[in-house]
Amino acid sequence: MAAIDPHAFGIVMDGSTNDDRLLAQMYQALPNQSIVNLPIGLLPQWWNPPHSRGRHMYWKDLGRVDYAGFPTGSGITCIGDGDVHSGFFQGSLQAIKCVHEEEDYAPILNLMLDVHHRYPVTGWGGRDEIPALNIAATGEADSAASTVGLASHLYSHGQHTYSTNDVALKTYTDVYGWDSTWGIDIRSTDHTGILPRNDGRSPGAFSLVGLEVDLLANGPDNSAIRYNPTTAAYRQFIYLGGGTNEPVGNWAPDFANYQPGDVIKETDDHGVVSMFVVTHGGTTGHLPPRWRHEADDITDGTVGWKWGEPYATSIGNGIYLQDGQNVSYGSFLSTNAHYLNAAIDLSQMTCATPPLCAALRIPADVPLDLSANGTATHQNRHTLTYSAITHALEYRHDQKTLLQVDDSGTLRAPALTLSSVLTLPTLHAAQIRTLPHPEEGEIVNDADSHAPAIYEKGRWYHLQLKEMTLEDTD
Repeated sequence: MAAIDPHAFGIVMDGSTNDDRLLAQMYQALPNQSIVNLPIGLLPQWWNPPHSRGRHMYWKDLGRVDYAGFPTGSGITCIGDGDVHSGFFQGSLQAIKCVHEEEDYAPILNLMLDVHHRYPVTGWGGRDEIPALNIAATGEADSAASTVGLASHLYSHGQHTYSTNDVALKTYTDVYGWDSTWGIDIRSTDHTGILPRNDGRSPGAFSLVGLEVDLLANGPDNSAIRYNPTTAAYRQFIYLGGGTNEPVGNWAPDFANYQPGDVIKETDDHGVVSMFVVTHGGTTGHLPPRWRHEADDITDGTVGWKWGEPYATSIGNGIYLQDGQNVSYGSFLSTNAHYLNAAIDLSQMTCATPPLCAALRIPADVPLDLSANGTATHQNRHTLTYSAITHALEYRHDQKTLLQVDDSGTLRAPALTLSSVLTLPTLHAAQIRTLPHPEEGEIVNDADSHAPAIYEKGRWYHLQLKEMTLEDTD
């Protein structure tokens, strides 16, 4: 469609009231999706065309277009409801679109890329990328300005709370094939060849100074965050969530529109709710087929199905830091913040397989440091470790083992000295007699008899006590 010249409608572009009337007539006369080239000049003050629902126009400045009564060079402004107005202003190509009453969900700029590149590919990584949008920004050596490839500024003033989600940057990634597919792939490479610094000159994947996520606010969060780390928090830096792909429909009888690759959800003959994929299209039968577990040749009328995967999903890792060649890390997770609850709170986790699940899993001979303060001199002063050599859980002070409990349940105190104090556990006689699975040599203090009791030959015996005299101390 050829661009429209307002001069053809007698419009002078001098900001006059006559132009106001002629512009409105032109707007009503033009077909939907028209492109209007606005020559250098003035639009009438506060001019906006009377909107017709479902009609969209593109207003394109060929030079500087201002509004009568406003300072020269006021910038690109809204024209119409859902219309796009673009031009060159203050050194930038600019476009604006204002949506008021129009039910318009189209973006200002819509880029679509359909790739059918059939060059044979083997191995990891594939061929060169074919981007729908490529931004190349270079911060030169003599530049004192911060170079930003892509900046998104969102100003949110909405009052609809959670029913409306204002997002500065959002990506949608739908996977239908076997390609390695990512929502966002961020790669940062340090080409300097010099040591990193703490003055902001150390490159990072997100930000030069490593401030990946900032949240600036005032006032407290929900007071329940002291004990409820999940549902109580209103403010969160990073929220990770996973689930099943929705929606997935169910099988339909006598249905002729299934296409290869279509997916449905049904319970298979093993009782597992599973995904079934169309292998060849046709019309389904009047009754459902037998949904066979892990089958790839299910016949349903003239439609072919194969078992795909269970409907319920699992995710291997929430966060994974991969070991790399010739790289070491100081720590995976560090903090010097002030906490109301805990640095790591797992109190609301659940286990699908309790005998196999754990809240924390570490290898043998790797200690838990219980008294560190961020200095080298206080590292591993007091530790708790499971030793693969002694097969025992060991409490150590300055690498000296003070207490051991081995896999047989034997308690040892290798560092016990004459100056050490050993206190027996105290129980009532009835409790002692009902102890489950007592071991030979187990000693407990009987609170009723005020005497130690020892388990030997399948029975409990009191140890004979003798009063300590002054002569005993010699």
